[in-house]
Amino acid sequence: MEKEIVILEIKTSRTGEETTEAMVQFLASLTNLRQRFMLLWRVGHPISLEIAMFNQTIHFYVTCPASLRTFVEGQLTAAYPKSLIVPTKDFMHEVLVGHNTLATGQMKLSNTYLYPIKVYSEFKDIDPLASLLSALSKAQPNDRIVIQYLLNPVSSSWQSTGEHMMNKKSKDSAGVEHANPHSKIIGQKIAFHGFKTAIRIAVNSSSYERSKTLLYETANSYSSLNNPGGNGLVFKKLILWQKGRFIKVL
Repeated sequence: MEKEIVILEIKTSRTGEETTEAMVQFLASLTNLRQRFMLLWRVGHPISLEIAMFNQTIHFYVTCPASLRTFVEGQLTAAYPKSLIVPTKDFMHEVLVGHNTLATGQMKLSNTYLYPIKVYSEFKDIDPLASLLSALSKAQPNDRIVIQYLLNPVSSSWQSTGEHMMNKKSKDSAGVEHANPHSKIIGQKIAFHGFKTAIRIAVNSSSYERSKTLLYETANSYSSLNNPGGNGLVFKKLILWQKGRFIKVL
């Protein structure tokens, strides 16, 4: 039996002074959304954050189980007190109309999950989303774009794995032990709570060629998050059977 979900649109205030830390606060509040399954282990409640562009307007959404609506709304209000949060209908039909012109893909880590991409503090006075929002702002009236961040809370076991890797030493041919040269960047990653994450992109425009162009432009905007000494996000195409499944879950 599928869980009932609710879609919330977040309309931020133009006079709001919230910083990036507000989103860090909101995401941290979601990390414990896990329930016990058959008394043996705990599974997470998936939460989806979406950025959508249609009618040349950028929209921000959160999709969650209906049972968590009050909690999610409360955390959003705490992080963004001047925002307006309203339930809305499923907007995906705006994107999926006409499969012949639909282009899809996903962003994947270029290295092991223990290595971080750039964190928000490295951007200083620049909005980490500036590159992505700049790409979306160039959309034409017929362009429809959705970026979905699917977050599934996980246990802290991945952080324990990271700590183990940080302390792991290697020996050279002379038998001399050396510390892991990547300890520092792994430490940066495991300092934050984690989610099992999928980043999906769907684009539909007046032609498939136009959709593909926008898809690659959107994907390329994520290069600003690449950490030369750590990790990056790379674009991956979907093969035929993956695309059908992808459209179904959007």
